[in-house]
Amino acid sequence: MVKPKPPRGQSETGTKTPPPETNMEAAAVALRKVTETLATHSIKFDKVLQAVLETKTSLEAKIDSVTTEVNILRAEHRKLLERVTTNEATIEMIHPDVKDLKAQLQRQETEIIMLQKRTEDAEGRSR
Repeated sequence: MVKPKPPRGQSETGTKTPPPETNMEAAAVALRKVTETLATHSIKFDKVLQAVLETKTSLEAKIDSVTTEVNILRAEHRKLLERVTTNEATIEMIHPDVKDLKAQLQRQETEIIMLQKRTEDAEGRSR
């Protein structure tokens, strides 16, 4: 069901609608309030945006610093790995010699013990 339009100058409730000038003034006041609110929000947004950009710049600088440190540590790690490899190769070369020297030392220690016993026995017999 379609409602009939109220007569010109009256609202649907039967009260008189304000003249167009009053509507224009109210619209101008509302527009001014909206403009002020937008300006306030724009200022707040600009401040937030500036803070975000400063944070971004700070984080980028920290990332660059950490990246540099990581690269330095990687280079040091490579050098240490090279030294370990060199040391392992040296140990492998020395290792057989060390085994031989240990065997020689054990033989000599055994000979010394035997000589000491012979000496003790000889001294015991000479008394």
